[in-house]
Amino acid sequence: MEGFLRSIALSPGNSLQDTLRLLTLWFTYGYQHGVNQAIAQGMATVNIDVWLEVIPQIIARIQTARQTIQQLIVRLLHDIGRAHPQALIYPLTVASKSNVASRKAVAQGIMAKMREHAATIVDQVGSLVSGRVTDIRRSSSVQNSFALPFCGTSSGTRVSRRRPSTTSRITTRRPCSRFLSRYTT
Repeated sequence: MEGFLRSIALSPGNSLQDTLRLLTLWFTYGYQHGVNQAIAQGMATVNIDVWLEVIPQIIARIQTARQTIQQLIVRLLHDIGRAHPQALIYPLTVASKSNVASRKAVAQGIMAKMREHAATIVDQVGSLVSGRVTDIRRSSSVQNSFALPFCGTSSGTRVSRRRPSTTSRITTRRPCSRFLSRYTT
């Protein structure tokens, strides 16, 4: 772990491959005391900009059940949020709208901490994304609330992937174009 952290810290250019390997090891073995301690100490030596490339991978693990790993993830995201709130705000806002309660709670906690030093951007993006998520949910429920009439069927032949010599007839329903134009934009 220390070797990866040192390599990332000393790398003048792109260290994405090492960073991704470090994350894999961290998320797999970070519950062990020695690994956790090495990462905690090594994070201070790595330039904060390095973590910008792997924000999606880090946020994907914010709801991990292992407390030691989660505490370091939250600490790292706090540091990134202090230095680059614009890079972290959108993915965290989306995570805070999750249906998974633990993911939502951690994301909201990090955003609350970010609000202390970047209140304007947190509030503006939060309201923007909230409105957009509501619009998306509303439009998908409207689409699912009615069925388009079908004008007929079209049939064809399908070749089996498992047995290329086997074919079967398939029938698909196709919606009427006059109704589609009414409901799509």
